[in-house]
Amino acid sequence: MPRKAEPTIDLAIPIGTTAAAALLQMSAPKLISLTHQNVLHHMRGGDGVAVGGKYLLNQAVADYIRYLTHEKEHAFRSHFDEARARRALAAAAVSEMRVKRMSGELIEAEPALKAVNALVMRFRAKVLAVLGRIGRECYGAASAKDALERAETLAGEIFAELRLLKSEDLETTSLRVLPGTDGEEEQS
Repeated sequence: MPRKAEPTIDLAIPIGTTAAAALLQMSAPKLISLTHQNVLHHMRGGDGVAVGGKYLLNQAVADYIRYLTHEKEHAFRSHFDEARARRALAAAAVSEMRVKRMSGELIEAEPALKAVNALVMRFRAKVLAVLGRIGRECYGAASAKDALERAETLAGEIFAELRLLKSEDLETTSLRVLPGTDGEEEQS
């Protein structure tokens, strides 16, 4: 059995601003604003001149759908561009960190902690060794004055060793003070 042709419905029905706004679920001022932006178009009379305050139903719906589709695509593009920009900034930051690491301006935390720990442990070992020497030297002293003199002599040696330790350890580690980080010049 042959199919019947669907009857066509002419939706080119003139409607007013209030009805068009209600149909498109927006306020009348928003509808007027979209009309001024050439998103929606007034109905045209027989002479081709726009009839103010009147819209054709089918044209208003089609124009508004086109507008929403364009806005959705634009929003997607905008979010995509923002995400691309964030990714580029992150990649630039990673590259900058790599360059700083290669030039020695940036150091890894673990090797720095190991170097500081080694420095502290050497300092501790030197101090403990000297304290034992002070105890042994002062124990056999004939008087308190003699013990004090021996202790002062050994204290001088302790400070000399600590000064030596400071320069030795800073030369053997790759740690250095960066200019501008603590108000001092760069030190090795």
